[in-house]
Amino acid sequence: ATYEIIDDQNIPGFFVDWATLTDDEMKAAHQNWQVQFSYAAIVPSVDADGNEVPFLYKWNGSGAEGDDIYFKVLVNGEYLTVTLESDEFGADTELYQAVQALVIGDVVDMTGLLYWYEGPQPHITYLYKAYEKEEGVMTYAEFMAAEKDAEVKVSGYVQLAAYNPEYGNVSMFLDDCAGAYYVYRMPVEHWEELGIEPGTFVTITGFKGEWSGEIEITDATELEIGEEFYLAKPIDVTELFADEEALAALMNRFVKIKGAEVLASTDADGKEAAFLYKYNGSGQEGDDLYFKVKIGDGEFTLVVESDEFGADTEVYQAVQALTVGDTLDLEGFLYWYEGPQLHVSAAAPAEEE
Repeated sequence: ATYEIIDDQNIPGFFVDWATLTDDEMKAAHQNWQVQFSYAAIVPSVDADGNEVPFLYKWNGSGAEGDDIYFKVLVNGEYLTVTLESDEFGADTELYQAVQALVIGDVVDMTGLLYWYEGPQPHITYLYKAYEKEEGVMTYAEFMAAEKDAEVKVSGYVQLAAYNPEYGNVSMFLDDCAGAYYVYRMPVEHWEELGIEPGTFVTITGFKGEWSGEIEITDATELEIGEEFYLAKPIDVTELFADEEALAALMNRFVKIKGAEVLASTDADGKEAAFLYKYNGSGQEGDDLYFKVKIGDGEFTLVVESDEFGADTEVYQAVQALTVGDTLDLEGFLYWYEGPQLHVSAAAPAEEE
């Protein structure tokens, strides 16, 4: 290559927002552009000894300080490998040292150049903490490591809240970018006056519970509302339904499934139906909706919870219109009941690839 220096030219001052690059074609069209990433959670990499670590020196962990650094993030519902090139930012730079200080579960904003290696692999140019947990508030890893029935205090962004005015309690799915929490039936007075919408940042104090595999927060007593705002993008878990351990690591996250085939369920009279009111078919319109799907080679039961999405909602009516054999794209929250049992928030005919 040859080059020519041209006077009076400006360096572009804008960054493309990664969240706006919604498909592979758009991402490829912005190869080598400046891109910004918001609320990227540091997820584990595996070193040469099989240990989970926040980053690797060289792509396979065989290097040492001063080499390129590789780390993985979960951002906007997808996993990315990010590179800090040592010939771009060496070990004596602030950026290199900031990456060395990362721990699994950190949530960062970052910028980079959209390099490509068998898919997007940005070369990072700037990184800073998007937010840090306040003193006394657990990280997701600390919450998961806590003993059952231990008192816990977590913070996160409300993704779904189901208020029951009859009992004066609310159940919530929270996401802190590194993980997600299910808050079970927290007593709350004057819920409507609190103004908590999806995306609102809250801090919850309660106790760690577990019921039929679902890890949750029970007997919550304190609710604090913050000013930050974040709505998660769904993580595609279609291929993970064959790997329950990998799926369990995403418990309570907002997820999507592509190409699920509706199977027959059996109602209380022994008849086949595309869905049931209540888990055993003993209910009626307005109750929870249960239906079975085939994902890959497995069969799974999914539910539309009526206190989350009632009979007048689009998703409830979409499930009522199902017939056996329909193929669906689904979104929802990865609840657990003796295995994955998605709380469905959206259902639509599957898009053709």
